[in-house]
Amino acid sequence: MGRTTGTIKTSKYIMAAMDSKSSYSYFLTPQPCNPHHPLFIFLPGMDETGNELMRIQTAGLETAFDVRCFVIPPDNLTNCDNMALEVVSLTEIELAKIPRSDIYLCGESFGCCLALKVLERYPNYFTKIILINSASSFNRVPWLKFG
Repeated sequence: MGRTTGTIKTSKYIMAAMDSKSSYSYFLTPQPCNPHHPLFIFLPGMDETGNELMRIQTAGLETAFDVRCFVIPPDNLTNCDNMALEVVSLTEIELAKIPRSDIYLCGESFGCCLALKVLERYPNYFTKIILINSASSFNRVPWLKFG
């Protein structure tokens, strides 16, 4: 499975977000760049607002990947559809710097939901997808029954 050909025109959306009053999402590079490795896009859960925790979660991946972590500032109230667009736009910016044939998309908790939204809109863009502790089973959490 490979990336679709042609450019997805989303940079206009990113530029509008940069000009708005709220902060915009961005990619954090937690380890030194490894341009000869596949690109690994990490979409963390909602509690991963601290950069240090993302560095801990992705530690060791730099031996096989060039890692980018998606950061959503607390004042960014972008909806899920536009957030998926942001992920793809930021990925395209990375690919413009260094073209790659393999792109891995990894979501953890809420990041799984976002990864699925990205794949819904761009099913052939990423080579592999990894879902960890998906938030899609939220309705099965036993403590929700206690009110």
